[in-house]
Amino acid sequence: MTLRNHLPLLPVLHVLLTNLLASTDFVAAVPSRFAAMPAVRACCQSVQLPFESPVFTMSLMWHRRFRRDALHRWIRDLAAEEIVRLASGGAGFQPG
Repeated sequence: MTLRNHLPLLPVLHVLLTNLLASTDFVAAVPSRFAAMPAVRACCQSVQLPFESPVFTMSLMWHRRFRRDALHRWIRDLAAEEIVRLASGGAGFQPG
């Protein structure tokens, strides 16, 4: 197995988002694949949006000081590949 198979991007995201939702009165609009993750369903309620959601552009952002950092570039490249794969209909990362 490669390190890529164990990259915990979505688990980190769901922990951050679910903690934010638990500590505020915020709501979040997320992709249905994300809302369907068992770890997210265990602590959050989800409903389908009552309207057609618009197509949006996804962007990666980082501080300038990491522009040439090799490890940072590696993780950005992995994230970009995953975004392209998901956008083309590939299955998302499912935490163990």
